[in-house]
Amino acid sequence: MDQLTNFLAQHPHIHNASPSSPDFNSLRSGDVINDTIPAMIMRPRSGDDVADLVSVLKANNIPFSVRVGGHDMFSRFQVEDAITIDLREIAYIHVDRDRQTARIGGGVLITDLLKKLDQQGMVVPHPVISSVGFVGWAIHGGYGLLSAEYGMGADQILQAKLVDANAVVRDADEDMLTAIRGGGGALGVIVELTIKVYPLSQVYWNVFFERN
Repeated sequence: MDQLTNFLAQHPHIHNASPSSPDFNSLRSGDVINDTIPAMIMRPRSGDDVADLVSVLKANNIPFSVRVGGHDMFSRFQVEDAITIDLREIAYIHVDRDRQTARIGGGVLITDLLKKLDQQGMVVPHPVISSVGFVGWAIHGGYGLLSAEYGMGADQILQAKLVDANAVVRDADEDMLTAIRGGGGALGVIVELTIKVYPLSQVYWNVFFERN
């Protein structure tokens, strides 16, 4: 782990937690029952951070997993004694009402996205559970509220930025986008999506916000 120690010394803005850290269990916790104990949880803040981290992990053959909401039913968001790359600090949301698009970070949760869109009078298809990560939900298909009107989560993806297997940040081309729209994250770590959003008219979702 000396390589990671050196990496963190060079990237002091990246929060990390080991099993002895006071916030480790709260960061480790997911929505599904998971007794897996990763060696360390690391929380990059940008796509470049993710690329730098993947480069170090790859060069030193250190296994890792990627998590956001922690809703994977097989608990694949964490691996025993591996590094968890927790994307939840890459959580920016930029809405373009004129173009009816939003550019979102790879760690954005549904609840934060919907609240931001609501402020702009916009909405997007979404699942019922508010703590799900939007990217993971969408790239695996994404059936949910408003799908009958606007399509699946995958249908909303216009552009994607990811860190590929060579630890390079790149924009997805059309072939990659086709694979991403329903094929999951096998092509890399998705750090940003540009998605369609829609004017919010009469949608009954007040209960959703009241409960969250």
